[in-house]
Amino acid sequence: MKKLTQKIVTVALAVLLTLTLSFSCSKEEEQCTAVIENSGIIVNTVDIADCSTPFYIGNFVIDSSTELDSVLQLNSSCQKPEIDFTQYTLLGRYAYAQCTGSYLREVTKDTTNKRYNFTITVESCGSCDCLSQNMNWVLVPKLPENYTVRFTVK
Repeated sequence: MKKLTQKIVTVALAVLLTLTLSFSCSKEEEQCTAVIENSGIIVNTVDIADCSTPFYIGNFVIDSSTELDSVLQLNSSCQKPEIDFTQYTLLGRYAYAQCTGSYLREVTKDTTNKRYNFTITVESCGSCDCLSQNMNWVLVPKLPENYTVRFTVK
């Protein structure tokens, strides 16, 4: 009888342990989709293709083809986009997210402080350990004379 009780207890514990592990390990991975959204005075997203390395350091305010050439020299594999710098200014700021990243970009014009405010909100989702990177290149109306740009990454 003692052996039967011991066997029942052992089987019960094994079943309980299996159920506990099954339910604790069956958490569903958070489903998500990467989103890139522009708002405010952003005219368009600019794709600077084939760059082998992102431009990790710096905020970029590019007002001429010459300025763009000097930035692209930092990474010789980049393809230069066609931009009409008489009409537009190119802004860029590196940001990253763990795993799948969404980048919500907004540029506003602050006439009181003579400034464009470029805000990048980064949202991570998913449970993996990879890195999502984005240079957030955007075209905005030509930066008026004596204006500055304030960059914020949240």
